[in-house]
Amino acid sequence: MISKRKKCSPEKDPGQRAERAVAAVYSVGVSALWLLLYLALGLLAVILVPREWRAALNFALLAPAVWLLSRRFVPEDGNFLLPVLGIRSVHSAVLLLAAAAGIGLNLALSAALELLPLPADLLGSYENAAEPLTSLAPASVLNTVVFVPLLEETVFRGLILRTLRRGVGTAAALIISTAVFAVLHTHPLWIAYAALCGLILGGTYLVFNSTVPCIMLHLGFNAANFIPSFLPVTDGRGKYYAALAAGSALFAACAAVGVICARKNGSDGIPD
Repeated sequence: MISKRKKCSPEKDPGQRAERAVAAVYSVGVSALWLLLYLALGLLAVILVPREWRAALNFALLAPAVWLLSRRFVPEDGNFLLPVLGIRSVHSAVLLLAAAAGIGLNLALSAALELLPLPADLLGSYENAAEPLTSLAPASVLNTVVFVPLLEETVFRGLILRTLRRGVGTAAALIISTAVFAVLHTHPLWIAYAALCGLILGGTYLVFNSTVPCIMLHLGFNAANFIPSFLPVTDGRGKYYAALAAGSALFAACAAVGVICARKNGSDGIPD
């Protein structure tokens, strides 16, 4: 007699469900380790050096710590620091597109903040919080434009997003990493646009399978704070609508060309 018992589908197999649950818990645990390491080294940098050197010191301490810990917690990558950090070579044209997209995104978001009916006290606290980050002192510019993007993209896209993706899936990993990235920006307006930027940066990592375009996009975004405005100085709101349109168009055009390059040159988006 032939048994009519149905076979367990892969989705309903208890063994596979258990393996997926273990992988999810493990990826969340390792991601929490990366986040705690980032926060601990950030606190140490606050104690040891002035603001303009904190991101540089944090990254200098983070890289060897990640390499040592990855030998224990991510054994398949333990002997290769660059893959662990999500750093792979990408064509120079993609890097230029990413930086230009970051400038466009900053221009559009800055204009949107001016156009939205936000409370005056919220805008005032935002300007006070952002003032130290726009200092033209060379060390401050270097920190904001280079070291902050390098550090944050390594942590949130190269480590946390990459690790979570293995255990909880792409969509959940993108949402979780973006939420953590946004919340750590503390100020309500920073949290709001960091959430949007985090989704864009995470999507960039997923398209190119590398943190390098993310770093360049983040670099372009931060560098735009130091680019003099070429908009006419008027009391009207027209210049902000123009900036919103121009920034959105620049971002969209660069993003579209970048995605086309990624599709044309394979899943990694890396031309030979």
